[in-house]
Amino acid sequence: MGARWHPAAGARARAAHRHLNLPYAPWTDRAGWRRRPRRRALIADFKSTNYSVVDADLIERIYALLYQQQVTGDHRHQVRRLTQVTHAQAVGGAADGAIRLDLSMGPDGVAGAEIYDAVVLATGYSRDGGRALLSGLEPYVAIGAVGRDYRLATVPEFRPAVFVQGTNEGTHGLSDTLLSVLATRGQEIADALIAACAAAEVAAETQMLRQLARM
Repeated sequence: MGARWHPAAGARARAAHRHLNLPYAPWTDRAGWRRRPRRRALIADFKSTNYSVVDADLIERIYALLYQQQVTGDHRHQVRRLTQVTHAQAVGGAADGAIRLDLSMGPDGVAGAEIYDAVVLATGYSRDGGRALLSGLEPYVAIGAVGRDYRLATVPEFRPAVFVQGTNEGTHGLSDTLLSVLATRGQEIADALIAACAAAEVAAETQMLRQLARM
């Protein structure tokens, strides 16, 4: 028998329509987006397009399978709704390979346990916003403070420009996690680099002229 544990009441279908890309437009320059509570609410509303969702055809297949089991009485598969795994432990000898799962079930969190031959973990992952990668630069940059052009905010005496992608969902929205708009993001960074180089050249020329004027 196979079972799937789902912490919610049921699976949500993935949004797959022509308006899907609207949430991925750059919103960082809008006043409402800059207000943190409003930004969190918008990201939560858009998550059905990208996170913890199931393709509609797969939902239909799962429903058909469960319905067929109801008809035949052969309940080989289950979807355990409102169920969370609270503890996992190997039981028996090494040859048995059984796994005991302690469960919190239903809206009241009733405790239960099941033993399975195998368990597949599909728990997702946690993102640290690039903190581990950029930890060596912490004295010079404000990690998490990213401009519209994906450039980290730095102290004035820090000359290199640091651009980050894929870690800016909190400031740039869901599009920052998608490869499908990588080219657009890359163009924005390229434009920012070109502008920064031009500004550096102007600053260098200005400094040289000042030095010549003092001679």
